[in-house]
Amino acid sequence: MNLVDEIKNKFASLHNNAAMKINSTGDHAAWVIRYDRFYGVGIPFDSETTVAERFANVKLKKISKIMDGKDTELLVLISSLEESRNEFASICAQFVDPGEDGKARNLITDNPSLWWKKWKALLGNSVKDKKPYSLIAEMLAYEKLIDAGENVSWKGPESGSNDIESQGNNYEVKSTLSKYDNLVTISSQFQLNKTSNNLFLLIYKMEESDTGESINSVSERLKLKLENSDQIEEKLEMLGFEEGMTSRNIKYSVLESRKYIVDENFPKITNESFISGKMPESIVKLSYTIDLNGLKFEKW
Repeated sequence: MNLVDEIKNKFASLHNNAAMKINSTGDHAAWVIRYDRFYGVGIPFDSETTVAERFANVKLKKISKIMDGKDTELLVLISSLEESRNEFASICAQFVDPGEDGKARNLITDNPSLWWKKWKALLGNSVKDKKPYSLIAEMLAYEKLIDAGENVSWKGPESGSNDIESQGNNYEVKSTLSKYDNLVTISSQFQLNKTSNNLFLLIYKMEESDTGESINSVSERLKLKLENSDQIEEKLEMLGFEEGMTSRNIKYSVLESRKYIVDENFPKITNESFISGKMPESIVKLSYTIDLNGLKFEKW
């Protein structure tokens, strides 16, 4: 039985919260594992390095498990998508295969993030990730409002109608890496919907920089400013940015930030834009692009 087939068979037969040693890797230990809602493979990882990467339904992370009766640090490649078990087994086989004299295994354990980056580029991302800069923009806006004394809640990670909400004001945050155009995409008919609150559109123009802000730098400041600091990591995990991910260290500088009042004069499409006061039948969602050129704004 080859390595891929062995992994497939063990995926099919393994119970939850259990592990089975892979025989095909010989003296280079590897296991098929299942825990919580995940299944995958693990290899010994004797390193202080924190690893936590995520792409679509696949994670690469460092965990601790009891293996063969001993506490063992593992580097695991896991997925939650059961219907893709056979396809995932092929990737797992590449991951645990030690190669000649264990050289392939050493390449992974010496630099897990590099291995991950190469595989992610090869596979292509079938899911559109939330970009680090867009998350940084939301966090910077949230921080600025807290510093201004406004009692606000960050709702973006929970798919709220607007990214930031308070008793009197709601804020929708948009960001771009384009320096010159002033186009913004509104992703649903509800984002600029009229409520009893005032609604503001905050625009951040950003660029990648060695000296800017990262998810980690802003999140650490926010934790010091909130009574329940754990909520920041919970929200970041909801968005797929778990602690230890390399993307949390990418830095961006804010080139410009603007604040627009979304009132009756601001261009938008909502349910009230239609004659009947509701979306036409069979249209359940729409997105559209606004050209902000010529619209009144404040520097933010």
